[in-house]
Amino acid sequence: MTSQKFFLYATLFLLTTLFSSSVYAQITITAINVGQGDSVLVESDTHRILIDGGRALNCVADYLADKDISHLHKVIGTHAHADHIGGLVGVLQRKKVDTVLYNGQTHTTLTFGRFIDAIAESDAAYHEPSRGEFFELGDIILEILHPEGSAADYEGHLNEKSIVVRIVYGDFAAIISGDIEQKGELEILSSGIDVSAQVLELGHHGSRTSSHPDWVQAVGPELAFWQAGLDNSYGHPHDETLNTLNKLGVLHIGTATHGTITITAQLDGSFDFKTSIIPENDNDIEEAYPGVSTATIILLLDDQEIDQANIPE
Repeated sequence: MTSQKFFLYATLFLLTTLFSSSVYAQITITAINVGQGDSVLVESDTHRILIDGGRALNCVADYLADKDISHLHKVIGTHAHADHIGGLVGVLQRKKVDTVLYNGQTHTTLTFGRFIDAIAESDAAYHEPSRGEFFELGDIILEILHPEGSAADYEGHLNEKSIVVRIVYGDFAAIISGDIEQKGELEILSSGIDVSAQVLELGHHGSRTSSHPDWVQAVGPELAFWQAGLDNSYGHPHDETLNTLNKLGVLHIGTATHGTITITAQLDGSFDFKTSIIPENDNDIEEAYPGVSTATIILLLDDQEIDQANIPE
């Protein structure tokens, strides 16, 4: 092969590689509609991460099966409440999982016992992460914002040591908050760790006990989402939280009203989203939220609802 041909082939290969990674590379972050609970699936071309699994034993495992997902590189149980880890039992029983991240705090419920048994009976590695740790999964970086260390010996409220993860993909970032409350949010801010993100999951299903104004302002999200059941008995999301977002000009949506939410992000920091339900009051949403800059708002009817029957205690 002549040097000119070699140079030509090398140049074409480089351009093809750069073009493919910059134009087609993306990740999706899906807030799965599991009713009153949390479950977020993060996907790239090469890796899949599941954060929480809702309450029902098999609803998220069934959702993954419908998407032909049989292998998860990371599964994160943010804390021991059943509406976050109940569905992880079915996932661990039915899917190949490389590593489980959990904060280490124990609980006395049957659901927690099943969760621990499922980890032990799987082939997954187990790790209790600390603030500042990060995990590289292809182009995705998972940064641990909370807790500061293992909660194995912590005897306080389960929400206080909830794992909070910052997902970084090029110039894009999203924070998944679990049930962290305002005390924990302020602890993260005081640590000085980077919390900037285009997308923020509101802690504790949009409860008034979370989403301190200083926290939301420091994150600076363009889009905030919450996960809760329709007409839930807790009143989530609370008006106080939504008022904070409105005052700061943050677009907010939730699974109770919008169904499953799928966010697609690019390396340059831009993102769009679609929802499985289109509320009637979202017709003029772009005019209602002029502060949203990089989010291209896509509201498409995409039937992704999950059967909530047979939810275990």
